[in-house]
Order: sequence, then structure tokens, then C-alpha cells
Amino acid sequence: MRRCFSEQFARKLEFVALGHPTEKPPSSGSARRVYLDDAEWWPDFVRLAEGATLIVVMPDPSDHCVREASWLRAEQLFSICIFYMRGSVYRGENWYEPEWNKAVERFREVGILLPRYDPAGAIFTLDLAGTVRKFARLDFPKAFSKSKRLRDRLMQLGEPVSGYV
Repeated sequence: MRRCFSEQFARKLEFVALGHPTEKPPSSGSARRVYLDDAEWWPDFVRLAEGATLIVVMPDPSDHCVREASWLRAEQLFSICIFYMRGSVYRGENWYEPEWNKAVERFREVGILLPRYDPAGAIFTLDLAGTVRKFARLDFPKAFSKSKRLRDRLMQLGEPVSGYV
């Protein structure tokens, strides 16, 4: 797998999404999807993160996600990370809040302080101390153009994304 993995990423990539081999592939999207086995995911994650210019983290309470975030912080890569909090698709939904609250507790154990859940969803950056540096609510249900809303919120964050939008 190592040789194949290296060859697969020998050229510059625009966007890579990591996943588990058992998950259902997305129906659409422009990301190259890389499925990593539980037994071998760490070296591949490190290799991809070290070569990345922008990393999007979707915090969840899993051991893998907590380990990845802890490593990104220790390697001082939070400066190139955007964190994404899923919001409600429709007003009044709270499907993601219980999982987010579990993630808040798990990340706190390693000294990373995620913000409270916001049903509007959000993107944010963290400083090396593990606290929120900048925070932008997404509030997609109120948006006429979701892509414009996302672009505007990314611009509010500034670095590390200002060069991409």
C-alpha cells in the first residue's frame, strides 16, 4: 500500500478528504477521497498533514479525531487549520448537538477548548493555546446563496484561508 499511496499523491493535490473504508462514498464533490485502514491510518495522516497548506477539521469525539487534533497542535499546524461545526439544516433541529458536546468534552481532556454548539453551524480557528481565535457563524438556513455565505465567512476568518477564497 505504501508505494501505491505515494504514487497516488506524487503530484500536487487541490483537496483530499480522508475516510474509513467502510463508509459510504459521497454522491458528489470535488475532493479526492482517500480511505485509510484503521491499522495504517496514522502514518498516512501525518504524511498528508505535513504536506498540506490548509486542513479542515470536523471535530468528533472519536479517539482518532482527538489524536489528530492533538498532533496538529503539537506540530504547530493549527495556523493552517479551519474547524467546522455542523449546524442544523432546518430551524429547530439539534441532531448534531449531542455528538458535538461529546467532542467538546474529549477535546477538553487534551487541552483544546472547542466552542459551545451553535445550531447555525460555524467555522473557526484555534490558537496554539487551544482556544478559539476567530469564529464565524454559518447560519445556512437563512442564506439565499450558501456558497456566497460560506465564502464571506471564510473571508471573515482571514488566515489561513484568505488566499483560497
